[in-house]
Amino acid sequence: MLAEEIGQPILIGSIAFAMFDSGGPGCTTYCDFEAALGLTDRDTLGAVFSANYIAGTRTVVLEAESLLVEVSPDGEILLQLDAPFDYTADHNLLIEVSWTARVEEGDPIYCWNFVTGGRRTVVGRYLSPGGTIYRNLAPWLVLGDVSGLSAVTWGALKGRTVW
Repeated sequence: MLAEEIGQPILIGSIAFAMFDSGGPGCTTYCDFEAALGLTDRDTLGAVFSANYIAGTRTVVLEAESLLVEVSPDGEILLQLDAPFDYTADHNLLIEVSWTARVEEGDPIYCWNFVTGGRRTVVGRYLSPGGTIYRNLAPWLVLGDVSGLSAVTWGALKGRTVW
């Protein structure tokens, strides 16, 4: 997310993804799930995802050996962070979500996306640099349990404090 989209320092306690209506409740287990937040000075992402981070800013905010995700059509998947992330808005926010395997227990789960002005999403297979796909799409997400957002910022439209 670009710093100007958020506009001011905030403390992030959760992330929710707006899920695509797959025709029924979705249920999937992700193995070795990890979410990390950090800073980047880039507006578009480079080929090696880890190289997009400003050195020393990558922070693992959620880890789970096994994460069961259940969502109703057009619902939200809420990722409650293990510890809040202090985002100072001095650089762009980088959000990384990864897992080593997915165990099918029901419908696949897909996230809505919106078109961005540049290469803002990198999708790839775990530890497989040849499988990298660059997209000018970004997932619809909500930064939750935030403190510090003003009602006059664009970021206030993307974040909310009550679920």
